[in-house]
Amino acid sequence: MKQRPVYEIFIEVLKEKIPEKGELTRRLMEVLHIEKEAVYRRLRGDVPFTFSEIVKLSERLEISLDNLIGTVRLQEAPFQLKLLDYNHFTEEDEKILEHYMYILAQAKDDPYSELGATTNDLLRPFYIGYETIYRFYLMKWSYQYGNSHYIKRYREIYPPDRLTRINETYLNRIKEIASTYFIWDELTFQYLVNDVKYFRDINLITEEEIKYLQKDLFRLLDDTERLAADGKYETGNKVAFYVSSINFEANFTYLSIQDCHLTMVKAFVLSDLASIEEQTYQRVKLFLQSLKRTSTLISESGEMQRILYFNKQREILSRI
Repeated sequence: MKQRPVYEIFIEVLKEKIPEKGELTRRLMEVLHIEKEAVYRRLRGDVPFTFSEIVKLSERLEISLDNLIGTVRLQEAPFQLKLLDYNHFTEEDEKILEHYMYILAQAKDDPYSELGATTNDLLRPFYIGYETIYRFYLMKWSYQYGNSHYIKRYREIYPPDRLTRINETYLNRIKEIASTYFIWDELTFQYLVNDVKYFRDINLITEEEIKYLQKDLFRLLDDTERLAADGKYETGNKVAFYVSSINFEANFTYLSIQDCHLTMVKAFVLSDLASIEEQTYQRVKLFLQSLKRTSTLISESGEMQRILYFNKQREILSRI
């Protein structure tokens, strides 16, 4: 069953909150600073509410975002964790991801949208386009957080079709963000190699399966190196890569689209702690900006450093 867009659900919530049409129109004009006809177009569904408009209205009209976008009101909890069950991917799981796709979709119309992220473990934008790598992360999740009475082997792990479709949408939406940068921990691929060796030693992945995985990992490195050299996606939007001189313990991501500021901390392999609290966003953004000062830019002009970095990662992957 296909989930409805979040803005359609939000229209219903607004009408329940303020049933009288004239008063609802007046309040929306007042909060959003738009004309009456623009309000009518949104209430008819001709023009969707942007995520930033939903956040602004939710705060002013005291509407909880808990059931709407998978978060809670800011004063109740700065971070919210929504765990997806990848062993039994449900409609509720799909709805959580679809809501995030809706947020990302707003980037296309925002020339100042920005995403910054640190990574000491491969982030979703890098591996979900490679089936063997993505299956490995699903296996890792299943081993750590799935059914403890039955441990799935690599050969038993396959993502459902609807999750694959969402992943394809996600990759396209990431490329529509105006400016993106990633700060890599120098040991990112070493950590991954260590994981592969562990799962091989406990017989969850075979040597033959590792060969296919290794082949895709080399392909990922080749593709990422070309992307770093170009400094932009095929959409023309900028992307930059840095390699940190110091190690860090967690993956942080901040996202700025229109008036929406979202902060995420990676947890439980494939899940994120998420926050729309402004203070949290500013702190994480400041941390990432300061981390750039202890990092080496390997995009575009950093040719020598880029070649050395990727050759070193290939050498690490060859030792699986």
